Amino acid sequence: MLLFFMRQGGRPAHEGFSHAGKTHPLPLNASTHSAAHVLLHGDLAGGSGALVLALPLPLRVRVDVTLGGGREVVVRGSGTEARLPLEELVPMVGTVSYDVAREKIRGAAAAGWPACVLGVLPVLARERRGIFDRGAVVEVGSPLPLGGGLGAPAALGVAALSALARAYGVALGPGEAPRLAHRVRTLFAGPEASPFETLPAVFGKEGEILPIVCRPDRRLEPVPIPEGIDVLVFEAGGERRAAEAARDAFRAALREGADLLSRRFPSLAYLTEAGVHALEEVFLPEGPRAAVAYVLRENERAAAFLHATKRFAATADEEQLRAMGRALDEAEEAARACGLPAAEATALLGEIRSLGEERGVLGARTVEGSTGIALVRAPEGRRALTDLLGGRGRLLCGTKVEPAGAGPAA
Repeated sequence: MLLFFMRQGGRPAHEGFSHAGKTHPLPLNASTHSAAHVLLHGDLAGGSGALVLALPLPLRVRVDVTLGGGREVVVRGSGTEARLPLEELVPMVGTVSYDVAREKIRGAAAAGWPACVLGVLPVLARERRGIFDRGAVVEVGSPLPLGGGLGAPAALGVAALSALARAYGVALGPGEAPRLAHRVRTLFAGPEASPFETLPAVFGKEGEILPIVCRPDRRLEPVPIPEGIDVLVFEAGGERRAAEAARDAFRAALREGADLLSRRFPSLAYLTEAGVHALEEVFLPEGPRAAVAYVLRENERAAAFLHATKRFAATADEEQLRAMGRALDEAEEAARACGLPAAEATALLGEIRSLGEERGVLGARTVEGSTGIALVRAPEGRRALTDLLGGRGRLLCGTKVEPAGAGPAA
């Protein structure tokens, strides 16, 4: 089938294409949403080959696209607006230049997150040969800060890519959405992100743990959260920028340690193939050694948590439930030893742990520096945590029961 678009004054001569004697209109609107997520274990694993346990949440980023007759792309949401002429993203003549598009996008997207939307068009044009013959208004709604944690940037990237591809009639093959969304972020939005971070927004389902092995040759099946328990997500406190600075320092130390380890063991394809015992055979400076040890032991904790979850679901053995809680508590202690959680978050975690198993709280940890998660029995643990945190406006959601006011943005 040959599709031929006649352009007049930079606009299509008709609002569709003809085939077999019928006119097929181009889509004028598209709306998609993608779920945010929290990482139970492995939030600093990067590309180490480690096991990451992602848990999709009932908090969704929604993207609505309306195509118009103009030649401008407008992105709006969270009190922010960014706009660019369409030709600065996808020129009508010549090849799309990522370098040129990056410069234009950075100039227009001062708030950062709109780059995840604007960058979709040059990527679709260059890698999927998309045809963009009119401008668009892209409305973004989110119950979370779009530049913040809980996978909001990944959810935004996947939703924006899916909505714009659908609106402009660009077909995406199986598995292309997470790959292209990650490419958009890498090229235009930054900061450094794992190529696996977009997978939960595409393949995750609420109420299920999505195990991700950070290497392309392995895939595990989702594991449902067993009946009788829940994972609650809350704001642990602390300044997000300070927490991110600590995480950046950790990543730098991890890269240094992994590089030194790979020189000693050149056959290693992934860091986690080494095992903790490898640290006894090579000298590493204190910071890199601590970072590598954290990732290697966190990989073991993730495997232990996943195994205990499956066993508890099959046997209702209370010891398996306690093992899940211990894995979270041990992860928190290890992160604290690396200086990752904010002091305010550490204090709040102490309050939560003091509730204890008798109040239904089995374990808790911080992730992303200033977000907390707690494994609880339902309903008593949920009730105890709601009483403790609800009045402070810090409880965000649970995996099974959505607090009032949480959910898709209006």
